[in-house]
Amino acid sequence: MLKLYIAFCLNFAFIKGLNTSRNSSGNITNRETASEKHDFSQVFPGFFYYLNFHTKKFAILNNVSMMQMLFSLVKDVPKRLYWLRSNDPVPEDLRGWSYHTYPVRPRAYFGLGVSEVAYKYCETFRDLWMRRKEYVRGEVLESSPLYMGKLIHSLMNYAFRDASEIVSRNLGHLESIRRAQELSRKRASELTKSYYRKAMEFYMTMVLSAISTLWIQQSLTNDPLSYISIKTEFVIDGTPVGLSNALRVDAYHEGGVIIEYKLGNPNPLLTERHSVGLAGYALAIESSLDIPIDYGAIVYISELSRRPSIKVFPVYISSLYRKKFLENRDEAIEVLMRATPPPRSGNCYQYCPFFKACNGGERS
Repeated sequence: MLKLYIAFCLNFAFIKGLNTSRNSSGNITNRETASEKHDFSQVFPGFFYYLNFHTKKFAILNNVSMMQMLFSLVKDVPKRLYWLRSNDPVPEDLRGWSYHTYPVRPRAYFGLGVSEVAYKYCETFRDLWMRRKEYVRGEVLESSPLYMGKLIHSLMNYAFRDASEIVSRNLGHLESIRRAQELSRKRASELTKSYYRKAMEFYMTMVLSAISTLWIQQSLTNDPLSYISIKTEFVIDGTPVGLSNALRVDAYHEGGVIIEYKLGNPNPLLTERHSVGLAGYALAIESSLDIPIDYGAIVYISELSRRPSIKVFPVYISSLYRKKFLENRDEAIEVLMRATPPPRSGNCYQYCPFFKACNGGERS
């Protein structure tokens, strides 16, 4: 009965939220301009889905609603962005399965990673040269967003997989919580020493939220695991489009939505870069599996803590983002085909792993 009561409360809250979103997006103006610029703040006022749980009271209910709403919002992305696809369809020559023709066909095959190409933190790709041509190992500081982002990626993936495993074993409520506590200590110790406590608390929030969501689904259907429909660390071969043969997408929803986890709060510049990254993964999946990928969801996680804020930014992976990714890829390939290294960037990223090796000194 408790499970059903919680499920009713959550479904009521979620439906109310969806209705509010639909009402607030009713007066859409200048669709073509918004589509071209991909400024979703113009298209849907308040379009960032915001999940923020800061009170200790009703903590379990909050944790349940966090993951349930996250799953539901990701699943809802295609319906929300369908009109963008219908008004601005992706042409065949920009699909990944057109890897035998320009512009998708690469000039050379270096097995590039999506992050090496899309985000372009180094304007001249000197970081790529140092990694690929000079075999320099970058230095990732534990205080850097790169380190924290990688840690959150790993904890999120573990939380999804471990929750599915715990629920499938039918351990019972208390035993499931004990198992989650054991795994929280194990996962945190495997991944970090400096942030052990925060990692353990973050993992517990996510895994208990996922477990509770699956319990609710178990009250409603005979197959709780079918509710998630998300594959974590989805591995794809990007060789046909000049990328790595073992690309790892953070998560992939079976409805055709690529999911990427990012640390911090979104801003226009970061969101643009991350959307270009989604285009790279879409091209790789299309080239390997021959299925169209039109949608993505960038999940911004504010911090590594017990009660993080989560924002979900839906993305239509349009021609604009695909062209930008292919331009970056071609520029990266051109850099690697040269005999001399590119010049230093005039605007070095503070936490660049190659900062010391590139500049020959300490970080400022």
